Amino acid sequence: MTSKSAFSAATGGDDHVSIGLPVYNGEEYLAESVQSLLDQTHENLSIHISDNCSTDATEEISRAFVAADSRVTYHRNAENLGATGNWDRVREVATGPYFKWAAHDDVHEPKWVELCLQRLVEDPRVALAYTNAKVIDQHSTVVDVSIDEGIDGAIDDDRLRFRNFLLNEIWCVPVFGLTRLDLVQRIPPIGKYYGSDKAVLAELALMGRFAKVEDPLFLRRFHPTNSSQLQGSEARRFQGGAPSLAIPPQVRIFGGYSGAVLRSHLSPVDKVKAMAAIVEMVTDREKSAWREAHRVRLNELGQA
Repeated sequence: MTSKSAFSAATGGDDHVSIGLPVYNGEEYLAESVQSLLDQTHENLSIHISDNCSTDATEEISRAFVAADSRVTYHRNAENLGATGNWDRVREVATGPYFKWAAHDDVHEPKWVELCLQRLVEDPRVALAYTNAKVIDQHSTVVDVSIDEGIDGAIDDDRLRFRNFLLNEIWCVPVFGLTRLDLVQRIPPIGKYYGSDKAVLAELALMGRFAKVEDPLFLRRFHPTNSSQLQGSEARRFQGGAPSLAIPPQVRIFGGYSGAVLRSHLSPVDKVKAMAAIVEMVTDREKSAWREAHRVRLNELGQA
């Protein structure tokens, strides 16, 4: 096992990792997901489960973990906050210098935290560390060997790294990476629209480099009840907890990216160039077709 002492010299003795796990009706996969996090070789971690008023056995499963391991805490919201509201909730209760979001249906190989934490400790310029990923189905069977985002998060220039992210991000796997809590706390409340996780990643891309561990230690699950399968008003209700205005997601995400640029430390000139990159993302037909082909493939995996 990797204990607290493994990184204590570089971190000043504090290498605690807080894991925020928002969930709603996750009884089918929750236990496997939580157990994979508890089985990490880096043991100095805590798991904060935030239950969005589940009506299934999510609460019973969560409380069983709380009783068995002091590193797990459970909170049940008084009302359904919507998916994005629950994502905000888990970062509010996080402690320690390092933080990650986790989905109730994904699985992590035992060295995921250790290797991602190593990247953050070694290089203070890194804002986010993540690993390559495999796709698993509802039976935890690997159905796709790996997911390659195609982004180059190691670019030093913040504006160019932001542009690279906009043009090459597809699967949004890095949003489940390990980051620094102080960076996450700078991000405003997550937008209540489908794709708002991309805006979160764009904001982090403007704060620092992304480091990728090549080993596929993250098992991204696609199954018939994935939120990615939701459409229209059903998707808006899932994100916001209640029906919201039918503003096209493309418009909302454009606003999310623009807000990230305006809040960034970029110079006025570089902010203008970054805004131009957002327009380029929308108007580049070749890149748009490439991203759409991968989006279709993702949906096909979810429906298979």
